[in-house]
Amino acid sequence: MTCVIVDIATPLSIKESTFTNRANATLYVPMGCVDAYRAANYWKDFKNIVEIGEGDVNGDGKVDFDDATCIMNYLVGKELQYFIMKAADMNKNGQIDIGDAVTIVNLLKGKISTTSR
Repeated sequence: MTCVIVDIATPLSIKESTFTNRANATLYVPMGCVDAYRAANYWKDFKNIVEIGEGDVNGDGKVDFDDATCIMNYLVGKELQYFIMKAADMNKNGQIDIGDAVTIVNLLKGKISTTSR
């Protein structure tokens, strides 16, 4: 399946020919932006429009231990179907590393309540 990841809250103006496989593709958008993309010309034609939240590394719409595992698999070079880089930098150090997986685990176990610095 084709996927498109955008990092802009407001949909850009696109042409019908910009993405030719919209009916069979998933569009990943920033948290809170689904309605804007569902209303925008041509963007609304994507089969699925999914919000990407911080920590949702595999793009399944939730943050769980699978996301920490996804980071670990990425780090060891395993081929992944989806890996959303922007959602993976949980410790906000500008790189994807073991600390990001640990941060997700700590959030899920209630050891920390936020990733803000």
